[in-house]
Amino acid sequence: MLISFVTTVYNKAPVIERVVDAIVAQKGDFDREYIFVDDGSTDSSLSLLRAMAENTPGMVVVTQENAGPSGALNTAFGLVTGDFIKGQDGDDILHPDATALLLAGLERGQADVIFGQSEPYLADAGMPPSYGQSLRLSDIEVKDDPVWDVLNGRVCNPSGWLARAASVKAAGGCDPAVFVQDVSLPLRLAARSRVAEVPDTVFYFLKPSDDVFHMSNNQRQILHDVTIAQANFMRDYPEYKSRFGWWIAQKAAGRAWHWARRRSGRADWRLFANYLLAKLRIGDPHRRTMRALRAFGDGIRKPAI
Repeated sequence: MLISFVTTVYNKAPVIERVVDAIVAQKGDFDREYIFVDDGSTDSSLSLLRAMAENTPGMVVVTQENAGPSGALNTAFGLVTGDFIKGQDGDDILHPDATALLLAGLERGQADVIFGQSEPYLADAGMPPSYGQSLRLSDIEVKDDPVWDVLNGRVCNPSGWLARAASVKAAGGCDPAVFVQDVSLPLRLAARSRVAEVPDTVFYFLKPSDDVFHMSNNQRQILHDVTIAQANFMRDYPEYKSRFGWWIAQKAAGRAWHWARRRSGRADWRLFANYLLAKLRIGDPHRRTMRALRAFGDGIRKPAI
């Protein structure tokens, strides 16, 4: 059994050595390969990765011009040779038992994809107490309606998942038209896979307030990417559009109107009209969702397709 650990990196020099050490230290009786895609870092991330690869069997480092997290992750997926894929952001730290626990849960639930939970850590402080505690699989929940859970944010994180490689390939990886993969990849996986979840903390995320290079600091980008990821999912999976299209449209139109009002201090009546029409279910839900994107305006990073 071969586990492919895939990690995307963009300007993570302050923490990347800890991240790599935690991946390499994963406990478990399985073969492993480590694929790191440097997404055009401008700091010392690439040189640090290359130095660590010299002493880490199975570690492959590739670099590309900056394309965004989705593009970098898709590059990594194209290099995978393993039976399972363990996804990872470049500043998240895995619990030592994370992969073994997720693999056990995947097998017990006869699932294709499994998610665990997370806790924050501080770059200049020690790890939370749970990092030093052993994990044992005690509970698992197989999702009855995983797409609905992803839409509600109940099952959606960048580093807490493990999936069968065949399922990731069948889903087509990340939506290449969305810069950040956090919503598009879980939605695509949930649409085609049996999804399970465990209640245990399997990784630790860097608190956004503690670093300037964290995408979570950019609320405009996050709201934009949630909106377009859901719109594209509705377009690509019409069976889910019929079930959730108007719910998606109403949420998108509402977040757009409220965002614009908070940013400008005055109402945008075109966005309000779009929100009202979405609430009344007038028109097409995909069109209503796409119209909500105008609220986020300039400053949005687009993937290099």
